Amino acid sequence: MYIISLAFIAILFTAGCATQTNLSPAEHQSLHPYNKKPGLKPRHLRQMHKLHEIDEKKAQKIAEQATGEKVSKLTLKHEGQILFYFVITPSYQLLIDAKDGTLLKKVRYE
Repeated sequence: MYIISLAFIAILFTAGCATQTNLSPAEHQSLHPYNKKPGLKPRHLRQMHKLHEIDEKKAQKIAEQATGEKVSKLTLKHEGQILFYFVITPSYQLLIDAKDGTLLKKVRYE
């Protein structure tokens, strides 16, 4: 039921999101180390968490206010130069900008 697909995220971004805060080229490059060893993944996640300005608790509060439902899953992701939280509730999928907390997209399950 909770399948996060890059195609879904790409459709959301091309479908017309609210204004999002882009990462600078240097910040974006820091998320993509040249060396792709599996042991470097924790470093990649730490770097993403250094760049966000909205923490998980604030993102969860934003999602709960927007939907009136409890958050089932919250994941920090990036697509291109946009750092965002992918949030799943029982009835909605949301994208929340991790830099300023704006709600980028809200899609109701059918």
